[in-house]
Amino acid sequence: MQGELREFPNFPLERVTVTPPRIPVVRNVDAGLTTTAEEVKPFLVRQVASPVRWTDCLARLAREGGDVWLEVGPGRVLAGLLKRTLDGARGHNVEDAASLDEAVAALAGSGAA
Repeated sequence: MQGELREFPNFPLERVTVTPPRIPVVRNVDAGLTTTAEEVKPFLVRQVASPVRWTDCLARLAREGGDVWLEVGPGRVLAGLLKRTLDGARGHNVEDAASLDEAVAALAGSGAA
């Protein structure tokens, strides 16, 4: 990872066009909200070399009204951490078509979909 971090400052980020997020994005670096295009690049650079503020991010998402949690990809580590972090939270793991169908059915049954 150190090699990638040394190379990242040389990446021509100024040539990348960023548009404002359609929905606020909770940043892993500080659990703040990114709502403007101007905020994207500076926080992207910070995020590359900073620890993820997982519990702070979950708490922020919950404060913002988040109550549906999907873990997309193989494994269930984040769904397990979610249960230990937020009381009563239940995550749904989606790693293939069958698990996507299960998550949609569970959310539809709960009135969240």
